[in-house]
Amino acid sequence: MAILAAGMLMLSACKDAEVFDDVQSPPTIEATAFNGVSYNGEWTVDKQVVDTARLKMTDVLTVRLPEAYLVSLCFDSLTEEYGTDKASLSTAIEPMGQPIKIVVKDQGYTNDAVFSDFMNTAEKYDSTTLYRSAYFVVNINGDNYVVELLSTENGSAVYREDTMGWTIAIPIDRFRITNVKTLEERVQRLDNPITLYYNTKERIMEE
Repeated sequence: MAILAAGMLMLSACKDAEVFDDVQSPPTIEATAFNGVSYNGEWTVDKQVVDTARLKMTDVLTVRLPEAYLVSLCFDSLTEEYGTDKASLSTAIEPMGQPIKIVVKDQGYTNDAVFSDFMNTAEKYDSTTLYRSAYFVVNINGDNYVVELLSTENGSAVYREDTMGWTIAIPIDRFRITNVKTLEERVQRLDNPITLYYNTKERIMEE
């Protein structure tokens, strides 16, 4: 069942993030049979729940990332730069809480499931091909920062016919953190790469 069309991953970010327009323009396609359907679900890492969020279905997958959890990972070693300790820096970081919009392309089918990949533009970084699966925006002391989730593996999604539910997987090897005002950026690698999983738990029909 081909249900979603190819496009670019997009986040409807704040005005200051307009510098990232190259990832904000998925094509407009016809509404699908999933329009008006939402799910309650959980974000997990290593089978541990790190956040809950609602997935909304239109022509794209719209869901909020577990931003507080991700902030604890990607800003962990930046206390020296901001002249503060970890606890104070965590308090100063304000996630914007804006859902990401993911466009996927069907890759394969079984009798029970549809398998899809994120539609991203791969890029080279230090001779390594990386996929930018998602990003979110935080504010630190009045400055907005875009935090991109990068990995050598692409993000993916699975729709199961038997449960009518979704699983979204976002591998993360490193973060790229960019000050929107100055365009200064740094890449923070994870000692142990992780995969974020989003699993729907409850299907909701909306008006």
